[in-house]
Amino acid sequence: RHALLRTPPRAHSPRTHASRMHRASAVVRRAIARVAPGKSSSSSSTMLTQQRQKTRAHASVAVVGGGFAGVACACELKRLGIERVVVFDGGRALGGRASARGASDGARWDHGARFIERDSGDDTSAWNAYIDEGLAKGYFKPWTNGAFGAIDARTGKFVEELKSTGDRLVGDLGFGATCEAATKDAGVDVFTSARVVGFDIDDSDDNQGCFSVRYKSAVPGDGDDAKTSSGYRVVVLADKNLASERVIRAYGERPAIESLNVPDIACAMQGVKSKPVLALMVTLNREARVPFVGADVDGCETLAWIANESSKPGRVRDTQCWVAHSTDAYAASVLSRAAMDTRVGTAAHEDWLADATSRMSEALLDVLRAAESANTTGSESIDEILPLEITYARAHRWGAAFPTSIAKGAESKQYLQSGDVYAVGDWCAEPNARGAVTSGLAAAAAIAQALHARAKL
Repeated sequence: RHALLRTPPRAHSPRTHASRMHRASAVVRRAIARVAPGKSSSSSSTMLTQQRQKTRAHASVAVVGGGFAGVACACELKRLGIERVVVFDGGRALGGRASARGASDGARWDHGARFIERDSGDDTSAWNAYIDEGLAKGYFKPWTNGAFGAIDARTGKFVEELKSTGDRLVGDLGFGATCEAATKDAGVDVFTSARVVGFDIDDSDDNQGCFSVRYKSAVPGDGDDAKTSSGYRVVVLADKNLASERVIRAYGERPAIESLNVPDIACAMQGVKSKPVLALMVTLNREARVPFVGADVDGCETLAWIANESSKPGRVRDTQCWVAHSTDAYAASVLSRAAMDTRVGTAAHEDWLADATSRMSEALLDVLRAAESANTTGSESIDEILPLEITYARAHRWGAAFPTSIAKGAESKQYLQSGDVYAVGDWCAEPNARGAVTSGLAAAAAIAQALHARAKL
């Protein structure tokens, strides 16, 4: 039932429909066996209808947002026995801020999340168990092919950071591929390029009282018609942008959360403070002769972090892919409100993005060239090496994806709830991958407990 990724979203497949009909038939057969002798056919029919509605209502959850929080929540719901779980994500693939960009020649960039790692602090058992399971299933691999530390942008001097708490871990083909594999293995249905625009309460006989999800294709040129997916007892909001008023300016639409009538959750989500970050993806004309694969950048107004993506496990080594993240100050200076509101694919978006790409590329080359000069040894002079150049460059806007505060009301549970609507994310726990996963798992446990309790009534 796993929808093909990277294709426009579509209504439920015949296979999915047939599976639901088969399960409903099984429910009917079991209900018939429980009808006492002497009951009228009318009473039997009423009971069968109620049983069918109850089973459907208590076994379907829509998760809107396919980042770490949404995927962790969806997979955990399946593990806890929820029959139908569907993830809707507006991106071309799963992952959210942990998604990756790729090219046909094998080039690949993790342009959001840098890496993840185990934690030895308090209340980290769920996170460490999540990592252990990912390692056992091959979702995560140690990134050990090189040193990490800090690079002085002015002198090129590198200082290595010595770690003793465990390996830095990455997805074999990126965290997006990890999310895809996890949902597929768990049996979670996935709609990508599905931008959710609203919700409705279903009044049909089969799904009375359930939620319907309205979404549009996020693929340019696919049109503006909305599609509907119905029959959800619970909705999980795993994308903070569902409450953002940016859609008013960018799309002329109201925030999707308004149609759910959950003002407390909407207010809490809108109250989360975030910061913008720009990511740069490049390929180089040759291998950079530097003593590190990932480094924080000191003394640079533009860049805060750089990494050799081709050094990660599972990557094509000769693609020479690098990623750079901007400083907070540079991102804030570039991402004016006008730039934040531009839609991907428009001329206005491409204009300011080209300027950011050029400036970040220049800064990255300066840092790498300084590092090469400071670390070239032996008889070979840096002047005798083919000059380091960028052969491809593209910047990406993470407008408000990195939270700097926690949603009001989420501090204790690590998720938000109003009736059958839940909200999860790192902005409900702590602003990192661990916080996102922890929030998703906590909400999944609460949802499964509530739905199983209803099924027994």
